[in-house]
Parts: sequence; C-alpha cells; structure tokens
Amino acid sequence: MQTFSILQTLDTVNTIIIQNSQIEELKGFGLQTIGDLIVSNNPYLNSIDLQPYNVTGTLRIGINGRSTIVSMPNLQYAQVVLFANSSNITIPSLTQVDGGLASWDNYMADFRGAPLLQSVNGGFNLSNNRLMTSIELPYLQKVADGFTVYNNTNLTTLDGLYGLTTNSRDAVFDGNVT
Repeated sequence: MQTFSILQTLDTVNTIIIQNSQIEELKGFGLQTIGDLIVSNNPYLNSIDLQPYNVTGTLRIGINGRSTIVSMPNLQYAQVVLFANSSNITIPSLTQVDGGLASWDNYMADFRGAPLLQSVNGGFNLSNNRLMTSIELPYLQKVADGFTVYNNTNLTTLDGLYGLTTNSRDAVFDGNVT
C-alpha cells in the first residue's frame, strides 16, 4: 500500500492501525474522534497530517521514516501520546493528556510543537532525543506521574518549562541539563 484515503464523512472510528506499509504520506481524515491511532513501521512515510480533535485511547506514531513530519493541528485532547523517530511534531491545539506523554529517539532540534499543553495527568518522558537542544512548553503547569528527561545529549537547560508548578511524583533529569 502506497496511498491511503478514507471517507471524509466519517466522524468517529474506534481504531486505526497503519503498520508495515510502503505509504509515503498520510493526510486527511475528517474524523472528530479516534479511539486508538497507531502508525508505525512504515519506513517510507515522510508526512502525517491528520485532523482529529480527540484521541480517546492511544496515539502512537513511531518507527517510520527518519524524516517523518507529524502535524495534527486540531488535536485538543489525547489519553496517551507516544512519538518516536520523527523529525518534527506539531500539535498546536493540544491542551491535555490524561495518561502519559513520551517522546523518544526523535530527530528534532526542539520540542515546541505543543505550545498550549497545560497538563499531563500521567508521566512525561523525553529520552534519547539526541538532536534536541530546547523544550518550549510555556503553559505546561502539571505533570501528575513523574517527569523524566533522559539522555538528550544536546539539551542543556529546561528554561522553556517556566509554567510548570506541579509534579506529583519523581523528577529525573539525566544528562547535560543544568
């Protein structure tokens, strides 16, 4: 499979899994709500541009093409968010993650694609993002189940987290972070 399209009239889908394909671009979807969205092991995938407002289960995007650009401009809420092996992640409307948020092994210089994110009611993990030099989450106020920043070789400061006031569990900062 090299292309993928879905009826724009669908409103809600329980699960979308796109794995082990030769798809190069994934875009569209007039969906408002998706239960689980899993896009992984697609080595030719360069671009993901989807429009859901809510992911009520797991949003997992990873192990696709090394230069995969992820854009989900309308996403406001997700239960669990997992990103790996992406070069750019843009989710500008995301305000709340009720489970965990993790970003690992990405190829991006900064983590600023969720500027309106206010709370992560689970754990927040940024690890092995070797090119990352900054984190910009100015409205993030709360992480409920531990905040881990680990093995991000070029990340030296956490200045972009100035709104963070609550972390209910452990905070682990390992690497060159001051």
